[in-house]
Amino acid sequence: MWHASVQHPNQKVGLRIAMNAVKGLGDASKGMWQTPGGSNVMHFRLRLNSDEEAITGPAIDLRGTEEAVARADAAMTAIKHLGPQAIDVMRHAILDETGIIVA
Repeated sequence: MWHASVQHPNQKVGLRIAMNAVKGLGDASKGMWQTPGGSNVMHFRLRLNSDEEAITGPAIDLRGTEEAVARADAAMTAIKHLGPQAIDVMRHAILDETGIIVA
């Protein structure tokens, strides 16, 4: 799945920027979602197209698994240098996706 998240004071503008980030990718007919997050963040998700999925393999749902926790931990480690606001945005995104609260 392609996933673009943008923080912008105007959520409509943020969504447009997120959608442009994945323009030309994926297949909207297979599924796409747009959801607001905390701190004026908009998330846009788009399923892979057949060619992309041939490279990555079939999509699997990792929510609630040990791998989801490991990926969340790795992401948090990578963004800690960006400061408290970035960490807050990441916590909301992880909670939205997995139901797991990451410290």
